Parts: sequence; structure tokens; C-alpha cells
Amino acid sequence: MYPYRVFISYAHVDRPRVEQLVEVLRNAGMTPLWDKDLLPGTGFSEQIQSFIRNSHVFLPFITDAAAKRPWLHQEIGFATALGKPILPVTLGGLPLGIISEIQAVLLKDDLSDAGDKLSADYFRMLFDRKTERTISYECPEDNTRRAILLADYADGIWAIRQHGVVRQRASLGSYCWMDRGETDPVWRKYFPATPDDITLFRALRQELVALQRHAKVRGCRLILDPVDRLEIVFRKQGLVGVKTRVSGLLRFLEDKEAVKDVVVAFNDEAERTVSITLVGDWFSSEAVSSGGTRVLREALFTRDAQTVRQQVEDFDNRMQDLLAISGWDEASSRGLATTKLQAYLDQLSARQ
Repeated sequence: MYPYRVFISYAHVDRPRVEQLVEVLRNAGMTPLWDKDLLPGTGFSEQIQSFIRNSHVFLPFITDAAAKRPWLHQEIGFATALGKPILPVTLGGLPLGIISEIQAVLLKDDLSDAGDKLSADYFRMLFDRKTERTISYECPEDNTRRAILLADYADGIWAIRQHGVVRQRASLGSYCWMDRGETDPVWRKYFPATPDDITLFRALRQELVALQRHAKVRGCRLILDPVDRLEIVFRKQGLVGVKTRVSGLLRFLEDKEAVKDVVVAFNDEAERTVSITLVGDWFSSEAVSSGGTRVLREALFTRDAQTVRQQVEDFDNRMQDLLAISGWDEASSRGLATTKLQAYLDQLSARQ
């Protein structure tokens, strides 16, 4: 469904060979990431770190020139700390430093054998044999930090000029928020019963903006809570808070120029306890609802390829099941969901 992403670390004097290697990887069905995609005017090391974080495989291209390059050692150390699979490729030198024990792929000087040695089957074997792998997670401690981290993860992908379909299973999702400054009075309607928290409002806005960028390019898939549960889910915020959230989501769904590709389904679970956000197969953010005392009990972020890809598959299967149950299809679901939410909003307004 998604190609594996391979970040190539190399010395610039070796760029002609690396361009050949990039084509070999593409022909094998991989997505090469390398520093030709660096944005001008931004920090070199920060972008390189983002490339490595968001890759599936770290591939150091080791030559005599690369071995003398200080950045190579730093990048290897960073990839090792993140638990990335490391695949050294060499024209005759041996892996160095902390990867000296890793077997390298030895290529001819003209790379004429690269296609055979770096085939799709080879990469498939590389991933299949990592059955007992260390999976890296980040766990923010509250809803503000969760929103900031979600924006950071999404912005990190955008910074390397990549993007992905946004998938969310949640009460109303991130698109119910407003792209308004943190001091705008509208936030008091979202959280009328809580003290002012400028940091939270700023974080939620960052989350919305970051995910909106990806949705504009690749679209989004939303699995929402049934409308008859929204007042229970948002009981702390009261009727005004529910209306504000539904109104925000309706504005998003009705603006077909901003995001053209949107598919919506409504959950049929009696009580959803877990929400999830996925951006392509780049990362997932899974949060456990808190119940009556706290906004957030636990959230897990991961970029692990196998984990995220399984979550994407599970999400898509669930969405298709829900659309079938409702008798909707993908093309009509946005309009039908808009009609359903508007009818619910009208019912709330009639009660005031």
C-alpha cells in the first residue's frame, strides 16, 4: 500500500553515484529521502533529523569521502538512537564506528549490480526478519502537549515536502476547531466551564493548521461519534460547547474548495474509548479517553512502520464497514454527513 522510505546519508562529492542509487531504490518500489529535498533558509541539522525520524531505513553510503564526513557519524548515531534499521552500502570500505558490526551491501564502483542487490525482495526480507523489534513511542502528559506533539509530527513531514492522507477516529475530530488566535472570544464557547488556558487554545489551533495542510493535498477520512452521544462526550462543555464544535466541523465540511477530498462515516460503537489520528503511514497518535475526571489519560505517538500500516488498514476496513451499514458511499458521505450534523445543530438551537 505504501512504499518504504529510505534516507540516504552521503558525502556531497558522491552525489552522482547517489543519484544513480536513488533511481535504483525507486525502481525497487522504495521512496528515497535525501538532502536534495532540503528547504532553503532553514536549519540543516533540524531537517536532516526530520528526514531520519520519518524514514523506515537509514542507508549510509560509505566511501572514503563519506568516512571523513563528521555529519555521517552524527546521523548514524541519531538513527541508532531511534532504533532505525541501518543498511550500510559501500563501494569497498567497511561500516565504521557504532555500525562496524553490521554487514554492508558491497556494490561495484559503477553501481551496475545495485539493482540486483537492492531489490524489492531484499528490502522485504530486511523488514520481515525484524520480528522482535523495539518500537519507539512518545507519551504526552496532557491534552495541550498532545496537540503540540501532533502538530510537530505533522509539521515535520511537511518540512521535508511530504504529506499524507489524514485519518481520524474521534468525537468530532480536529476540524471542529477554529483557526482563530488564542485570545479570540470563540474559545470561551468551546471551553465555557474551564479557566482560561491560552496554551491549550494555541496548541489546538496549531493542530488544526498542521493537519489542514495535509488534508488540502491528500484529503481526509473521518469516523465521528454518533450525534446522540455528543452531549455525553462533551458534558463538561455544555450545550454551547457542543454547538460550537458542531458548527466548526460544519464550516469545514461545507468549504469544498479548502479540502476537496473528504470521506465521513459515523461510528456505531456504544461508547468509544480510544481515538486515533494517522497522517498517511508516517505516524499515528492514539489517545485514551479519560472519563469523568481528566481530559486525557494516555496518548501514544509512534512512527513504527508495521504498527502504523496495520492501524491504517484497520481504519480503512472499519470505515468501509460503517459506510456499508449506513448505506452511504465515499462520494456522497460528505454531503450526507453535513445534512445529518446540520439537523442535529438545528435541534440543539431549538432547545435554547
